[in-house]
Parts: sequence; structure tokens; C-alpha cells
Amino acid sequence: MAEAAQCIVRKNGFSDKIKIINKHSTDVTVGPDGDMQEKANLLITELFDTELIGEGALPSYEHAHHNLVQADCEAVPHRATVYAQVVESDLLWTWTQLQPVEVNGTRLVPPPAVGRCAGAHSVCDIQLSQVSPTSFTPLSPLCTMFSLDFSKLVSSAPQFHSSRFTAQSGGRAQVILSWWDLHMDPSGTIVCSMAPSWTYPLPKLAPWRDHWMQSVYFLPAESLVTAGDELSLTVCHDDYSLWYSLQPHRQQEVLSESPPPRPCCTCQAHLVWTRPRFGELNDRRRTESYAGALRSVLREDSVCLSISDGSLLPVFAHMLGAKKVFSLENTRMFKQVIEQVLEANSMRGEVELLEIRPDQLTSNDLRGEQISVLMGEPFFSTSLLPWHSLFFWYCR
Repeated sequence: MAEAAQCIVRKNGFSDKIKIINKHSTDVTVGPDGDMQEKANLLITELFDTELIGEGALPSYEHAHHNLVQADCEAVPHRATVYAQVVESDLLWTWTQLQPVEVNGTRLVPPPAVGRCAGAHSVCDIQLSQVSPTSFTPLSPLCTMFSLDFSKLVSSAPQFHSSRFTAQSGGRAQVILSWWDLHMDPSGTIVCSMAPSWTYPLPKLAPWRDHWMQSVYFLPAESLVTAGDELSLTVCHDDYSLWYSLQPHRQQEVLSESPPPRPCCTCQAHLVWTRPRFGELNDRRRTESYAGALRSVLREDSVCLSISDGSLLPVFAHMLGAKKVFSLENTRMFKQVIEQVLEANSMRGEVELLEIRPDQLTSNDLRGEQISVLMGEPFFSTSLLPWHSLFFWYCR
């Protein structure tokens, strides 16, 4: 990138005015023999991601103010502000919690550990403009969570900020929708906003954002909210990521002494299933389609082999009456998650889980059984691109 920049500068005749320094900013030196002869009075950056601080903006700005710029410098962008809104959304909640499903008149329930788990710690970045407002119910107004003035010293130390609000609707507080905007100049006349299109009076005129999108954060556990409740929404951050918590405002003083820890998966399911994968597993129409397909081929003497990672198809096959079901699991973690599902539904041992790759499978692993039904989904943990799911045909 530095070489391309030097080429562009040279071809446009700016070599005597623009100096390209091929270093990370924290390695730049200032002084007579340094990369810069004096400290700068204008700091221009693009250090942001969908979560604002996820590309190391805070430590980079902190270092720059200590080492590279003058005390009265101006920064472009000048300021960033983070906004958040508490919502109830069955759609979004299915991206983080496994839901019960009925197959052949029997209810399959999620493992208790999954329901208690706070979920994955990473942000879910999506195009909120493509999520219909009918898919969620706002429980709070849009809250201003915190601002960063980049022309002043910025700290990368862990911090938290709270916003008090009165619940405008009752429901289950499940999800935080969040985005940010940039004031490019000190007066705030030039604003670059990441707000989704449905926040605009004329949504069709909203600018499309592709590199920077919006964020979805899942609360560690859903909580009931009544219209009129006085609540506090708290955002915590370290130097790279954000996380949220919601509590009654009367508990805010307790929170100030001990901010909520960063959520961490304790059930393993959130480590092996992505948010889209949770959504697939919770899609009732998808489940019904798979169950219908299995019904059309299963018989009482069917011996089934599943070759997709962390799939519920082998569980469905057992529930639909297959004689014997084997499932290949690519990793021990996938195997342990499916074991939890079987245990929670009193099916322990009913599906034989083999921690082995398809190309390593032998007749001894199948205990001499002859496979009559091979099943799988277009999902494998090693898939990076859509056509990688064609691995199913290779396995066959």
C-alpha cells in the first residue's frame, strides 16, 4: 500500500509536498533525525470499523496525541458519537439462542447450558437497513451512549458509559441495535452517519453504507420490561470492542463499582455455530422441509449417516424412526454440542457420534452396518465460500 501511495504521489507531482512513511503510526519517530521533523497540528485518520474502535483507533489516537501531534491540534474527523436502542426481536434473538422445535409430534428442546450462556463476545455486524422495522419492537428511545473528541487526548483504558431512559414500550429486552456518526469538522456541519435507512424521513434518500455497517449486540439474557420503567443502558469497552448491559436505574450505583464483564460463551455452541447458523437451525420452514425430505426416504430398517458438522439432521432422523443413526463430527467441540442436545432430550446414545473425517471412515467405525441413507446440509465448518458446501458430493 505504501508503494502504491508513493507511485500515486510521484505521478501527480507531489513528491516535494507529501512524504510517505511506511510504518505503523505507533512506530513513527519525531525529531531532527526522525520520520517527522516536528509534531503535526492536523491529524487526519481513517481508523474505524463497524464497531468504531475495532481496528485499534483508541490506542492509535492515544499514541498520536502523546507523541506525534501538538497539544492544540485539530483532527479530521473531529468527533464520533455512538448510539444504541434496546429492542425486542424474535428474528434477531434466533441468531443467538437455540429455540425448541417440534418434529414428528415430539418437542426438541435446547440444552439448558445454551439458554444460560451469554453468547459469543464478538459483534454481529449487518445491514440494519435490510432488517424491516416490523421485525422488532423498540423498547427505548435512541440513546446517545458516548462521544470521542479526536482533537483531544483519547484513552484506550477500559471504560463504561450509561444512558438513563424511560421504557416507551413493554416487552422482552433482548437486543441492542447500535451505530455511530462522525462530525468531520468542529462545528458539526459535515456529518457522516451510519444510521439505517428506516431512521430517515425519506428512507430511499438515505446514503448506502457498505464498508461501515451497523451493529447488533445480544444481551446476556432477555429481561421483561414494562412501559414506564426507569432503566439504564450501559456500554463497556476495552481498546477494541464494545458490549452492553441493561439494568433498572436504581441499580446503577452498584454497577458503577463493578461494571459488567465482557460476555463469554460457556456452552461451546456459540463457538461452533455462527449467528447465521443459529438462524438456520431456528428456521421452522427449513426444519419442516428437512423433516419432510427425511420422511420420504426413511424406513424402519434405515441406517443413516450424517456428514455435516454440528447438524441436527441425525437427531431428526432418530426422532423419525430410523433404525440406526451415525453422525460424523469434524471436531470434538461439535461432538460435545450435539451430545448436549441429545442429553437434554433424553436421547443419549441414540445417535452415534464419530469424531472422524469422511475420508477416514471405515466399516469398522460403522460396526459392520450398511448405510442406506446419506444425509447432510450445505454447511461445513471449513466452508469459506458457498461452493465449498459441495463437499457433500465429494464425501458421497
